[in-house]
Amino acid sequence: MKAEDILARVRYDLPETGRIVVGLSGGADSVLLTYLLVQKYGAERLLAVHVHHGIRGAEADRDAEFVQDYCKALELHCKVIYKDIPALAAVS
Repeated sequence: MKAEDILARVRYDLPETGRIVVGLSGGADSVLLTYLLVQKYGAERLLAVHVHHGIRGAEADRDAEFVQDYCKALELHCKVIYKDIPALAAVS
């Protein structure tokens, strides 16, 4: 299925103005969602946010790097947030 076919089937309930924040994990679902939102609303309206949880080591580092590279290719603003979740969980 082509991106245009998917775009035609997706129901968007987002306002026509204002900033859209999309969670971008680097997995196939969020990558496709981000791509479709860029196609529909334009990169200038979007902010991609990736959270590096500090759990999966080098694999998570690669995810964060992929997300940054992907956003750069789409000319999309990107914010990577680093949180040490194991440390936070130990305090709780």
